[in-house]
Amino acid sequence: MSRLVTIALVLIAVVSGLALYHLKHIVQAKDAELAALYEQMAEDREALRVLNVEWDYRTRPHHLQALAAEKLELAPVEPEQILPSLAELPYRPVAFEVAPEKGEGRR
Repeated sequence: MSRLVTIALVLIAVVSGLALYHLKHIVQAKDAELAALYEQMAEDREALRVLNVEWDYRTRPHHLQALAAEKLELAPVEPEQILPSLAELPYRPVAFEVAPEKGEGRR
C-alpha cells in the first residue's frame, strides 16, 4: 500500500512539474506578446503625435488662406452682394405678448 501511495505521489509530482513547465512557457509567450503590444502602442502614439503636428501645421490660418487664394479663386464678400440697399430690408413684425397656457399662472 505504501508503495502505491509513493508511486501516486511521484506521478503527481511529475505531472505537476510538467504542467508548471508548460504554464511557464505559456506565460513567457504571453509576456512577449504583451511587450510587443506595448511597443506597438508606443509606435502608434508617436505616429499620432506626428499626425497631430502635421494637422496643426497644415491648418494654420495663413496657410489655408494662401491655399484658398491659390486654388479656389475666391474674393472677399462685399456688403452690396448681401443686401444692395437698406430699403430692401423687411420690416420687423410687431411684437405681441403671448398669453400663458392654462395652469401656468404668475407666481
